[in-house]
Parts: sequence; C-alpha cells; structure tokens
Amino acid sequence: MNIRRLPAVGALFGAICLATASATTINVQFGSDTYIGYGADSGRDTGIYWNFYNQPSHQRMLDLKDNSGVKTSAVIWVTYQSTFQGGPPPTWNGKGRNDGHLLGSGLYGPIELNIQSLPAKTYDVYAYVCNKSNEPTTVTLTHADGSSVLKPSPVNDDKEFRLNENYVVFSNITPRQYGRLILKVEGGWAGLNGIQFIETTPAPPQTPIVRVRSKDGTVTARNPRVALHGTARSDAGLRAVWTSLDRSRWRKTRGTTAWTTVVAAPRRTRVFVRAEDVKGTFSSVESVVIVPKRKR
Repeated sequence: MNIRRLPAVGALFGAICLATASATTINVQFGSDTYIGYGADSGRDTGIYWNFYNQPSHQRMLDLKDNSGVKTSAVIWVTYQSTFQGGPPPTWNGKGRNDGHLLGSGLYGPIELNIQSLPAKTYDVYAYVCNKSNEPTTVTLTHADGSSVLKPSPVNDDKEFRLNENYVVFSNITPRQYGRLILKVEGGWAGLNGIQFIETTPAPPQTPIVRVRSKDGTVTARNPRVALHGTARSDAGLRAVWTSLDRSRWRKTRGTTAWTTVVAAPRRTRVFVRAEDVKGTFSSVESVVIVPKRKR
C-alpha cells in the first residue's frame, strides 16, 4: 500500500478545517519524534494531527486533541520499559535498516496503554507495532465486550504500512465504562509507535417494511367482516403493525412479522397499513382495497 503524500501548506490548512465535519479520530504517536502525516487507513479522512506522548512511564496525558486539533475529554497513560527514536517514514536506524518504525519513535514493552474518557462512540482501533528482536508479538485490546487478541508477524526492512505486520486493526470497538480501553503489546522487543481511535460511521437506519397479502392490490370480501393478512420486517425489531380505515384512527393488529386483522367493510373500502419498529420509526403506508363480492 502506498503512503499518501502530504498536501501543500494551503491544502493542509483546508484539510485540517474540513476534518471537523468528518467522523472523530484521535491520533497518538509515542516518543520524541514529530510525525505529521496520515495513518494506514487510506479510505477515511483521519487527519494529520497527532498527539505526541513523550511522558515518563505511567504518567498521564490529559485532554487529547482530535484530528482537527480540538480538545476532547480523553486521557491516556502508558506503562513501558524504554523508548526508541527514529525519524519520519521511512525510518532508518542509521545502519541502513528499517525496523518498521513508520511513525518514527516509539516505546518498547511489555506495554500497557490505558485510555479513558473516550467520547461514547464506536471505533476502529489502529495500533502501530514493531518487534526489534523479530519475535512473535501479541496485541490485546480490552473493551466493553471482553478482550480481542491479534498476533502480527513482525516485519523489518519495510517502507510502507502492512496490515498484521507493522500495524493491526480492531474493528467496531465500544469502550468500557468511563470510556476506557486497555491495549497490551507483548513479546520480545515489542514496540508501539502509535495508535488511532477512528470513529466508525454507523449505517443509515433502515425503516420497517410492511406488506399486505392481496391480489393486484385488492381483497374480495364474501362477508362484511374481512380478515386481512400480511408480513412485516425491521432490522431493529418490530413493535407493532397498525391498520386504519381513514389514516387518523390506527389500531394494533395481531402479530408483528406475520400479522392479521379483521375489519368491517360492508362496501368498497380502502384499508391502510403501516409497521412500527422498537425505536418508534414507521414504515411507509401500504394499502389494500376491499371489494365486496357481488351477489348473483
């Protein structure tokens, strides 16, 4: 995957201003080097603003800024063993070799990263890792639904972001109570260069769907009281199906996914039907015409 080139200064200013309209991203780089650039996600505008954590082990850094440079409530602290220093990507260690330090400097582990007071959203978490000793690396993220473990293959002599080698992704992560996540990086000389918390964009809500069983939009009635049947569906879950003879007085049917109702229709009558999901969202209104069967 190619690393995107940074735009010119004017475009940079525009990108930073526009970032406020996109989903929230919090970028953090570790160590003393300064990185201004994009992460591995090339499909979303995650911005080029990074927080720089260059604190002693276990010391807190308050009010992390988002990708537009605006302060958030997030707090981070990291327990680690030592630091390393490189340079902007591609990072060379002075011996003609690249240790996968695509974000420059970083921390050597074992590492335990805590972030707290994240805004209450769902995130894709990108962790940028390396392993100087080329040993197996284990990355564990603890979140609201338990713990997730990834084991990237350590990579050296690499000049680009490579999934499950010099970075891993935990998708659709919800923080624990108090907006907290815990990330651990372990194994040999495992290192952590940076981390991104990228807000996931929820899919647009799907409205319920309701259908009335009929023949070309009509139901032939042999008696003044007519039973109507149909089906309904909702991804969120159905609360009820409603029918009405005049769109102003709705009444609940029997059943939800498969519903039935009895209406009085001594003459040609149009009946309206709509479904409601558990969030109170209504479907579009469907209708059927009841046609009394003529007597011979």
